[in-house]
Amino acid sequence: MQSEYFGHDDDAWDQNTGKPGIQLFANAVQVWAFSNANAGQPSNVAAAASAFAVEPLMIKLAVEAHYWMYLSGPDDDFTKLQIEHEGE
Repeated sequence: MQSEYFGHDDDAWDQNTGKPGIQLFANAVQVWAFSNANAGQPSNVAAAASAFAVEPLMIKLAVEAHYWMYLSGPDDDFTKLQIEHEGE
């Protein structure tokens, strides 16, 4: 996926811009969200954005592009937009 947030190669770092590919970043979000859920911590878009020091939209795009993650909750409130995993 091409956007201002991600590099050209979905699974690697963009050598020209230093930006991660969307799948590379999404995998990091998945590990974070899964670890938080197991620890009883919030796994929402706002918390992830804070943890990764990025805009919430970057988290939302990464989750939507990932194979086993999806979002549930209101689209207009990132604190209530939960990051879910298939098979949880």
